[in-house]
Amino acid sequence: MTDSSSAAAKNLVATVHVEQDVTIVEVTGRMIGGEETSLLRERIKWLLNSTTNILNLSGITFIDSAGLGVLVSMWSSSKSVGRVLKLASVHGKVKQVLEVTRLSSIVEIYETTGEAIKHVQQDK
Repeated sequence: MTDSSSAAAKNLVATVHVEQDVTIVEVTGRMIGGEETSLLRERIKWLLNSTTNILNLSGITFIDSAGLGVLVSMWSSSKSVGRVLKLASVHGKVKQVLEVTRLSSIVEIYETTGEAIKHVQQDK
C-alpha cells in the first residue's frame, strides 16, 4: 500500500504558461505508459499547432519506453507542422536515458528553460 504523498509523486502533472511568446510546459512526475502520458501527448500536439514549445522536464523523476515514445511522437508531430519542440532542465537518470537511447542527438536539449528561450528568440 502506498501513502498519499508517494502516490502524488507518481502522478504526471503538466502546467502551461507563456514566456516571451514561447509556451513552456513544466512536467513533473513519472513519464510512464498509461493514460496520463497519453493525455500529455495530446495536449502538446494541440499546442504545436500555434506556437514553439519547450518541455521543462526538471520535475520528471522517471521515464520508461512509453514515455520516450511520447517524447519522440511530440517531436515528430512538431516537425510535421513546422513547429519547434525543445527540452529543458533534463537531469539525472532521465538525462542518462535520453543519452543512451540517443534521443538527445535528435531533440534539442538545454540546461535551463531560460537558455532554451534564448535560442528560440535567436532563431526568429
